[in-house]
Amino acid sequence: MGGLRFVLTFAVTFASLTLRILANIIVKWALTVAVSRISIALYIRERIKHENTRERLTQRITKLELQANPTRTSSQLTTKGRTRKEDQ
Repeated sequence: MGGLRFVLTFAVTFASLTLRILANIIVKWALTVAVSRISIALYIRERIKHENTRERLTQRITKLELQANPTRTSSQLTTKGRTRKEDQ
């Protein structure tokens, strides 16, 4: 009877240990995924905000450049700060 009790105790302990390890891995994986998603969301948000700011400031700069020199080609850049298709 003592040997059976040892086997059952060992099986319960092993199962408990296995579940703890599995739970630990799942929690770490879930945290990693959550942090990754937050990082991606913040990156996208910052990129959109930066693009909007660049667009807002480009309109003012373009107006000033055209007043100073109407033939200046940089005044023809897109509001997103990208090169025109004709210049590529």
